[in-house]
Amino acid sequence: MTDNSHPKEADANKFAQELLMPAEQFRYDMIGSTLDFTLIGNMANRYMVSKQACSYRIIGLTQAPCIIIFTDGTCVTSIASSLAAKSYVKNMKNVPCDTAAFSAISNKRWHEDFTVCESSKWLCRDISGGEVYECTHIHRESGSAMTIIKW
Repeated sequence: MTDNSHPKEADANKFAQELLMPAEQFRYDMIGSTLDFTLIGNMANRYMVSKQACSYRIIGLTQAPCIIIFTDGTCVTSIASSLAAKSYVKNMKNVPCDTAAFSAISNKRWHEDFTVCESSKWLCRDISGGEVYECTHIHRESGSAMTIIKW
């Protein structure tokens, strides 16, 4: 969405995002919600956009530290982070093999809820005074997955 190597595409994505999911109304519709797959699904349906597009919009508007990792199988295809989480994003090409996300993707089984995870698996620095949680949902037919990391 913000790839500086393709500025025209990034501008087009920002325009489409604001046209389809106006920030003021989108923020209002998010009030009182926590980031989870129910919120992503409900908002995607309400605004008639893909879950991935909706995830980027939620991440861009939320104040909470959170990251969404998009994968094809266990290969990371993109990472979106909230402003509060930008300095924690770890550059990774694959889902760490000893995580609940890796297990979920390998077994093609959704997580029903968030589980506590080891922050060093996902983040480039420690979280002081808090636990890190992960939850993964998989599209069974395509093998693509979305993992939410939040603290």
